[in-house]
Amino acid sequence: MDNIWAEQRRLEALKFYYRVLATMCRAEAQILGNNLTPLLTNERFHRCMLACSAELVLATHKTVTMLFPAVLERTGITAFDLSKVIESFIRHEESLPRELRRHLNSLEERLLESLVWEKGSSMYNSLAVARPALSAEINRLGLLAEPMPSLDEIAMQINFSCGGLPPVPSLPKPETLPAQNGDPRSPKRLCTEYRNVLVERNSFTSPVKDRLLHLSNLKSKLLPPPLQSAFA
Repeated sequence: MDNIWAEQRRLEALKFYYRVLATMCRAEAQILGNNLTPLLTNERFHRCMLACSAELVLATHKTVTMLFPAVLERTGITAFDLSKVIESFIRHEESLPRELRRHLNSLEERLLESLVWEKGSSMYNSLAVARPALSAEINRLGLLAEPMPSLDEIAMQINFSCGGLPPVPSLPKPETLPAQNGDPRSPKRLCTEYRNVLVERNSFTSPVKDRLLHLSNLKSKLLPPPLQSAFA
């Protein structure tokens, strides 16, 4: 019965993923034209989309055996990676129930307040590229994220450590998607807004909550940037 339940949840997450992906692509095409190849060939983007889809399916069924941040571990991404897609995911899934919208908004706030600032966050990889002057300090503190593991490596680790838990759905045809071990540029929507805080404080701590809310209010008044820019 557990295997049947897990397979049903996997199929639900995949259907969710494809539906939202199609809507996102149509919206991105209106902004960028038809050249979506950089986005659609970015494996990190697809893993983020699958993680978001799986998190919503698990939240819908109130699954207690696989609570967040389990989806990050199962997809091999970081909290910063996931934070790039949540806003777009909500915006492009109009049928999303209010409760699930609140769940994702709460999750995004949790990511931005604490998880993206932890050691091993890919935010520091992007920040080191965007601000070379900080790269030495970032390296000294050991803040950089490890290269994104392959799907086979993740599957082996899961089978070894906790094989009984329901899996996050695999990427469709992963061999056709080139692995992305690091984002070459910092996403303007997040990293640019926060890196000045890091420079001013000369530390790597989370900004205070009222600043987070202020930035969120400013962001809501602006047109959203192309999602492709976050995974460029």
